[in-house]
Amino acid sequence: MYYPRIIYHLLPVCKNYFTKTYEGGNTVTDKFVITPLRGEDGTTVISARIPDRLVKRLEDVIVKTGRSRTQVIIMALDYALDRLEIEEARDKE
Repeated sequence: MYYPRIIYHLLPVCKNYFTKTYEGGNTVTDKFVITPLRGEDGTTVISARIPDRLVKRLEDVIVKTGRSRTQVIIMALDYALDRLEIEEARDKE
């Protein structure tokens, strides 16, 4: 099978992403399969805008504890979400 020049360049790097299914000795599929990039440890990358005052407080905790920014944010989120209560909306009177 002919692959464009770039594919030949990528073959040594991406060889694990090629799948072939054989049915009675014949090749049924020959696809270049790419799976979505996700954290190797069951994590997802997110982005959020955080007020400068909170970033300053976060950095203070990081310096004092030697923990990473990610570790401190995860610990704070776990703590807050475990204790979260959602109030019902009140009718305007």
